[in-house]
Amino acid sequence: MAKQRILLVDDEPRVTRLMRMHLESTGAYEVKEENSGSRALAAARQFRPDFILLDVVMPDMDGGEIAGAIAADESLKNIPLVFLTATVSKEEQGIIAGYPFLAKPASGAQIIECIQQYLGPMPGPGSQPDVAASAGAPPPDWNIQRFYGATLVAVALAGVGYLAYWAFTRSQQSQQATIRELQDTKKEISSLRSSTSEAVRMQQRTIDEQQKSMADDTLTLNKMKAIENRLEETLQAVEETKISILRSAGVSPALLTSIAPSVVKLYCLSNSYSDNVQKGSGFLYRGSRNNPRLPLYYVQTNLHVIKMEDRADADCRILVYPDYTDSSTYLLFKSRGYQSYGDTIDIAYLDPRIVNDLKAGTGNDLMVYARDETVAPACDPTNIGDHLSIFGYPGVGGETLTVTEGIVSGFEIEERKRYVKTSAKIDHGNSGGVAIKDSGCVVGIPTWSRSGKVESIGRILDLNYLRNETLKYVTLR
Repeated sequence: MAKQRILLVDDEPRVTRLMRMHLESTGAYEVKEENSGSRALAAARQFRPDFILLDVVMPDMDGGEIAGAIAADESLKNIPLVFLTATVSKEEQGIIAGYPFLAKPASGAQIIECIQQYLGPMPGPGSQPDVAASAGAPPPDWNIQRFYGATLVAVALAGVGYLAYWAFTRSQQSQQATIRELQDTKKEISSLRSSTSEAVRMQQRTIDEQQKSMADDTLTLNKMKAIENRLEETLQAVEETKISILRSAGVSPALLTSIAPSVVKLYCLSNSYSDNVQKGSGFLYRGSRNNPRLPLYYVQTNLHVIKMEDRADADCRILVYPDYTDSSTYLLFKSRGYQSYGDTIDIAYLDPRIVNDLKAGTGNDLMVYARDETVAPACDPTNIGDHLSIFGYPGVGGETLTVTEGIVSGFEIEERKRYVKTSAKIDHGNSGGVAIKDSGCVVGIPTWSRSGKVESIGRILDLNYLRNETLKYVTLR
């Protein structure tokens, strides 16, 4: 019986390699790996799989866009597709973008069970001869031989020697055929033993790789525990803060209430060798096809807020407040690393991930509290005299989410970037937050800088200018 064809799409080669080795060790599946989201559609067209496992969050092309392309292809649209994602917990069930999902990390048994839900039980290795019957039971022509033997005796008694010779010849031919059948059976048994031994060796290699991976993960976990301890004291202080009632002269209360949960607080390590923690703000977005290289959910902030002094991978905790009037209720996420356009542009993107904590947020929480890009577009145009409001968590004046107001007082062009100058107060803590006009469109990212020793200058990185002019010359990495 033909093997069922499985296509695995994930940007982590180690993950797809372990899944492929586990599936192929069953002898029931033919598996193809693809570690680039942008090549997934071409791989599906060439491989013609019976089933597709597809990662949701990939750097070059997210799973939702790939699934849409597959659904639009007449030759591929009927292939069962299941998402693999680490943005949900194992207890969650539901649909992402119209497709079922399987939470990472998934065991080999869970993956096979998921495949069988759509393709049925694993196909067997094919019908094999009944070796015991062939070796122990009489040859199929034995009764005929006995008849011939009796006939030979009767004919011999009758003196018909020719018939005796003819029956003897047939008996010899039958015995030779039986011997050939037994030899073929022995070959098949030997082949089965070889294939079984190979399957055992493959399984052992899988176990060895998993053990090595577990050892590597243990080292990583030990490092992560040390980092967790550094951030724990900072997060405990959050429990005692008070969140003020937000007001803005130009922005409606309904818009304030809608935007507030998307403004997040960030705690990031200053470097990888000390306990120093730096604080800032960010804005939680739900992505679209306009940003195919960004994850489905991401936090936009200033690069200087999250970047480590020793250039190690950024390590941050992300706090989302569903009710900005209650500081004790927040949802915790974490982020390792970031994407940016390089050191010359003060903008970065974090990928929020699920944590193991009593206050941990879920994938559904990201869906609820992230601001859709299309609902919060960049302002076009921004003019001198426009009224604006800045959301963030300033370090001066406490830990509360605040809104400062002002007007657009001018513009600065600096190395193909435009900054909006404003009379609104921007403090170190609310760097990375969001500045909006009264209509709800986004002016840009508040960026803190010093003038002299005390005063801070209000500057906002203009997002509309950035997208239409600056990003023509740089690439997200």
